[in-house]
Amino acid sequence: MTRTRLDIWLTEHYPSYSRSYFHRLIQGGSVRVNGRQEKKSSFVNPEDLVEVEFLSENFDISPLLPSTISLHVVYEDEFLIVVNKPAGMVVHPGPGHYQDTFVQALLHHCVIERDDPLSVRPGIVHRLDRETSGLIIAAKTIQVQKALCEQFSKREIKKEYILLASGRLRTPNCSVEVPVGRDPKDRKKMKASLEIHGRSAFTRFVEHDFSNSISFISAFPVTGRQHQIRVHLRFLGLCLLGDKLYGSQDKNVQRHMLHAFRLSFLHPIHKTKIALESPLAEDFCILCSRYGFNLESSLRVREALG
Repeated sequence: MTRTRLDIWLTEHYPSYSRSYFHRLIQGGSVRVNGRQEKKSSFVNPEDLVEVEFLSENFDISPLLPSTISLHVVYEDEFLIVVNKPAGMVVHPGPGHYQDTFVQALLHHCVIERDDPLSVRPGIVHRLDRETSGLIIAAKTIQVQKALCEQFSKREIKKEYILLASGRLRTPNCSVEVPVGRDPKDRKKMKASLEIHGRSAFTRFVEHDFSNSISFISAFPVTGRQHQIRVHLRFLGLCLLGDKLYGSQDKNVQRHMLHAFRLSFLHPIHKTKIALESPLAEDFCILCSRYGFNLESSLRVREALG
């Protein structure tokens, strides 16, 4: 098989969408090849991994304007920034969420180098779901952005999430290595299954405590698939507390209880190890107290990520 232009490859694989639609997706940064943003004229090889985030037909790719939103900065230098993102903040503009995103707050906070003024993801190297709180990295230069994307692609960036889930793990320390793909019955959902055509995904779970049918768990995702932790939990028979998309029955919990707690990576310029930890959100702490979980004693025995 020969190389194919990216825009042509997309229209051949998704014939229900027009080439102009994919041009706008590419221009807006919603298409990645091997973890990198590419131009529409770039070529795709048979072994390349193409990732597409489908947006509504009328999505906006007008230039981003900064928003005066304060950020909880955990680490910052001239090359990159790590922020403790609050639950409820969308990472970048998309259908229904064009204002007050993390990207727009970032543009107000600091200067972000961009090779495309219409990109909706300047500096972004990974994402957190809207309801997920915790650590997120952004790059200030294109060089650092590419280097961090490569670290994510090579699975060199270590992440630990803290979560509350209904149900209990089969064993206190278990792993799930099951592909994750789009749910054929509901395109809003992802699904972990050995029977669907999904992408390889691996998550390790460690249970810290269990009370009143609720588990307090750490999750260590090796890969970074969309909704990976949530659907791997469902594969094990658990449900993230407050996760209404995947079946949480607790109407008193306003958002899913998932927090990006620890993060470690190699600084692309300084070549030093950066290991960071973020405080848990207030609503998370309140729920932990309700179920009798002692956060300090449970987490104290856990070593920071290596």
